[in-house]
Amino acid sequence: LSRNPRSINLRFILPLAMLYITIYLAADSVAYKMVTFGVILEPGPPFIFPLSYVIGNIIAEVYGYSLAKKIILYTLFFQFLYAFLVTLVIKLPHPDFWNMQDSYNQVFGNIIRFVSAGCISIVSSHFVNIYIFTKWKILLNGKHFLLRSIGASSIGGFVLVTMIMIFGYSGTIDFHSSIIMFFSIYALELFYAFIAAWPAWIISKLLKNKEQLDVYDINTNFNPFKFTEEKN
Repeated sequence: LSRNPRSINLRFILPLAMLYITIYLAADSVAYKMVTFGVILEPGPPFIFPLSYVIGNIIAEVYGYSLAKKIILYTLFFQFLYAFLVTLVIKLPHPDFWNMQDSYNQVFGNIIRFVSAGCISIVSSHFVNIYIFTKWKILLNGKHFLLRSIGASSIGGFVLVTMIMIFGYSGTIDFHSSIIMFFSIYALELFYAFIAAWPAWIISKLLKNKEQLDVYDINTNFNPFKFTEEKN
């Protein structure tokens, strides 16, 4: 298998990228939906968002850090566009007979705040995830995908939950509930990391064979804000 980037078959990477952004937008849409299972308190996004780590790891494993980075940055841009368009439509005047304005305000009124908080969290957590994942790939010579995926996703997930609780939910719930929510969210993140690593491993192996591609980011510039393919 080639260790260097080459032309990519859009039949595979395009659906992965579209699924990646769909996960983000779905998580944004249920940002302030609360879920309880006994003492467990969860907002809606943790039931959806951890899947993005799985997709990110598959892309980084097969296509390399640079492409995974670009997809993250493009997703951030379109996520903000989504939040702006939704907010714009909500703010438009409504007829007197229509009584659902308050419902829309409650569900989507803070979406720009949530996406802004998510931007900080994602830049921190997702780049931590794919950075660790790709560095460990080099260190372990491409072996032990399951351990790399679980370890990197667990670390990235911890950063994500910490940042999103600080910037996304502070002031919206009381301190006691925020502590319960923190551990509830992170427990769900760990559950996803363990369960999803197996199908991610299988999918990445299939894609490597289909693409005849297996990128090792030995000389890659890991600056998260550079779009170019510059090498160190």
